[in-house]
Amino acid sequence: MTITTRIMTVEELEQAHVPDGLWEVIDGELVEVTGAGGEHTTVALTIILRLGNFVTPRRLGTVLLPDSGIVLGEAPLVMRLPDTGFIRADRLPLD
Repeated sequence: MTITTRIMTVEELEQAHVPDGLWEVIDGELVEVTGAGGEHTTVALTIILRLGNFVTPRRLGTVLLPDSGIVLGEAPLVMRLPDTGFIRADRLPLD
């Protein structure tokens, strides 16, 4: 299901009343996505655990879970929900 309301900025997305579910923003439009299941989820979990076990003790950054939105573009807004992600420590906010 696509919501036809245009979301122009990250700030507008943060203020929007997004319905329950998993949502991405593609070219400024909210698009509901379905969750993965079965073997896909098992593989994603294995990758997240292995990344976390490597990254955390070395303080290299943070490993993202599947519900973490990643902004790939802002004009128009593109925000995706990858299975996992990694942000280097030097790119994390100080707070």
